[in-house]
Amino acid sequence: MESVLQTLRGIAFAITNPYLLLLLFFIGIKLYAGNRRYALMHGIMLGKRVDSPLELTMSQICIGIFCGAVGSIAMNIIGVDFGNRTIIYILFLISILLMNIRPKLICFSYSGSIMGLCFVYLNYIGKTNFNIKSLVVLIGIMHIIEGLLVIIDGGRGAIPVLNNKNGSVIGGFIFNRSWTVPIAFTSAYPFYSVIGYHSVTFTQSKGMKCLVSGSIIGAYGFVVLLMSRFLTANVLLQVLILMVVPLLHESMLLLDNLYEAFRKPIFINEDEGLRVLEVAPNSQGDIMGIESGDVVIEINHHVMDSEKNIVEYLQTLQNEIWLKIKKKRGEVRNIEYDKFNSKIPLGVIFVPRNMKDEESQDKSAKNMGRFRIVLEKVRENYDKTTKEDEKN
Repeated sequence: MESVLQTLRGIAFAITNPYLLLLLFFIGIKLYAGNRRYALMHGIMLGKRVDSPLELTMSQICIGIFCGAVGSIAMNIIGVDFGNRTIIYILFLISILLMNIRPKLICFSYSGSIMGLCFVYLNYIGKTNFNIKSLVVLIGIMHIIEGLLVIIDGGRGAIPVLNNKNGSVIGGFIFNRSWTVPIAFTSAYPFYSVIGYHSVTFTQSKGMKCLVSGSIIGAYGFVVLLMSRFLTANVLLQVLILMVVPLLHESMLLLDNLYEAFRKPIFINEDEGLRVLEVAPNSQGDIMGIESGDVVIEINHHVMDSEKNIVEYLQTLQNEIWLKIKKKRGEVRNIEYDKFNSKIPLGVIFVPRNMKDEESQDKSAKNMGRFRIVLEKVRENYDKTTKEDEKN
């Protein structure tokens, strides 16, 4: 119980100490700048703001602090102890150096393994007495925390994106979330870690993608935690486990990618109607009961076969509207809505049949043009990053 209280005091110190609070403030500014861009994208795409930049940033900080407290308590109960706070600074220095080589190498699986191998040698020649087991436990618990964060908050702020596959337009989502996670040990100064989640899906809903990815990341963390139980003073065993940790991490990423690659796109148009990619909360579309993944077949008995068709027809309506919708599970529903206002954005993003269609989905051709530009830039940036990773 005393270790739990000490950990909570350490977390409280991390969010009240002027120097650490200043660090948290600068991290928050960085997160806010990114969230501002994503909030702008959502506003352009959906015709209304989903989450404000401040809301997105506060969730990253608050949820990160909560998960950091849980992880810190778990580490202190298990008995993670580095004895010297300098060790933590070395770990962060290695992470930053590796990040300059490849961004994904900032993960503790890589920097921790490199540092661990160095200390195995130093321990062997008698220069240090570093606790290798504590390092492996740290890596495992940090990934369990990451898995929880992805499941809880990974889908927030996800950006809808379009792509071409085999001549068909498919819709999907790009995820880009980071969280500030305070870590407090009973024997060391509290510090902040930043955990990030960057992914894309064209075959799963936002919630399912985060659940699958978070579960895989969390499972990896539990496996690493289990391996730490077998660590002894045997040098060969220590080297083996420290080499397996990053290899398992690569396998985890490969598994997540394979799960995505061998599934069929779900945001793709059928023979009739238009597929819904995203619906803004509390928008007219949301109030009507339209959901992501639905297919809008008819509006007031008029068959809808293109974005342009829907936009132009909605602009002629007022008050009463009748929709024929095919839900994700295949059932067809008829929806009646008597408060429709053509002057207010519908708040729905459809998957177009043709990427060359530059007409507006909701309000004007100008907005749709900006919408296309944003989607293309997001997709190009993601493709560029992916290709660079493959080359490296």
